[in-house]
Amino acid sequence: MSTTAERRLGPPDCGFRNPESGIRLVFVLGVALLLAFSACAADEDLVAARNAVHDKLYPVAETHAEAYLKGVSDRPVGGVEALQLLLQALAEQHRYGEVLARLDAWSAMANAAPDAGTFAFWRALGLLGTGKPRECITVAEAAIARTTSSENADALQR
Repeated sequence: MSTTAERRLGPPDCGFRNPESGIRLVFVLGVALLLAFSACAADEDLVAARNAVHDKLYPVAETHAEAYLKGVSDRPVGGVEALQLLLQALAEQHRYGEVLARLDAWSAMANAAPDAGTFAFWRALGLLGTGKPRECITVAEAAIARTTSSENADALQR
């Protein structure tokens, strides 16, 4: 056999000629797995919040929605649904002052909503629930005047 044939039949070259390459690869894979697991945990919080709202377990929904929001605080668009679930859970418990407080605390998420009326409803409901009907009407009318989806406009008109 020639030398070239022996090279082809031997074990493949895996790129680990020095031990540092293998250590680097293990480190990179470990970091990737850690990021994947943290993303799965965040997704589990969103699913749990969704299910808890559906099952009318509002304190549970509140806990999981808050946990999800903390995990995606650097990506406001990613937290829009979780903020809606959190606000619904608070409103169903008649905690309207906290609805307004959470809207202010998570304003980056609220402003990232694709439709301006998405969170106007919750602000108007919070204002109405805290005894501020004039401010409620002002917020609702301003949101209806802007481009809002028909679903949000209908909710605000009620």
